Amino acid sequence: MSASTACRVVHLCPNILPKLSWQFFLKLSATTRACSTATVTTYRPPFPTVAPPPSKPPRVLAALCLVRKNTLERQLSGEEQQYASWISERDRVKSLYNNHELKVVALENRVNAIKSKKKMTEQDDLVLRDLERETEDIFEMVTGYEEQAANPGGLENWTQGYADNDLTSLHRCLDQELHLLVNDHELLPESGGHVFPYVELHEGETLRQAAERIVQLQGFGMADVQIASNSPIGYLGTATANSHDIKATDSPFEGVKMFFMKARMADGAAARAAANPTHQWMSALEIKNSYKHSEYLEKVNRFLF
Repeated sequence: MSASTACRVVHLCPNILPKLSWQFFLKLSATTRACSTATVTTYRPPFPTVAPPPSKPPRVLAALCLVRKNTLERQLSGEEQQYASWISERDRVKSLYNNHELKVVALENRVNAIKSKKKMTEQDDLVLRDLERETEDIFEMVTGYEEQAANPGGLENWTQGYADNDLTSLHRCLDQELHLLVNDHELLPESGGHVFPYVELHEGETLRQAAERIVQLQGFGMADVQIASNSPIGYLGTATANSHDIKATDSPFEGVKMFFMKARMADGAAARAAANPTHQWMSALEIKNSYKHSEYLEKVNRFLF
């Protein structure tokens, strides 16, 4: 029994006091002195440690991922063609007869009815000949429709720029999306490296304003390019040792933070644009095959392609 409990019992039941032994009160007083002199220690968690701020701010850049949309549908692969033919055959089996098929069935019934006669007259021969000729005409018409559906005769994916493998031309790979890359030796240490065009973000400038400035610096008009949104599609942080302003000890920056904006060429703008020798228009597959060991494009590949 604790001290507080014993006091409540004595207060509520005074008749029980004579029955308590002097040993109980001795133990009770000792317990009370021990509780009053005990030192209570409470655990206080330490304050969270905050990393010290960097000595220099990062260099903030804005990059533009400019895309020329495809103007033709890409060709189906072998598996896609096989699946498309299977779907077409399934729909044909489940579908109802069309007008041509119903007419062929009616002609075949009339031909069978004439041939089933035991004795055919000259009039029956003439009618049978006309029915067979009409049936052949319908089959030729249906065959022509099927050939036109198989070969729609659309535009071919061939241009002079595609034949010459001219990466500076927008008139190539019409069935694929092309991305604009520019030559740069600051972010990529390897020679001949290409990156998405970028500029340094000015004080008080938004990312969209920086993207519009990139468009003008690359020789395009704002009517030729449509920026997707005001927010970036990706972020890249790096500390490139090859950058002179980052490597220098007296530089006001430490590291690089690059934000990527998305834009696309407007309809008809690619046809009006002239070739620029500083531009490289490449598809996603060409970029991956050309720069397999590029650390920059490997990071960008995570959110762009």
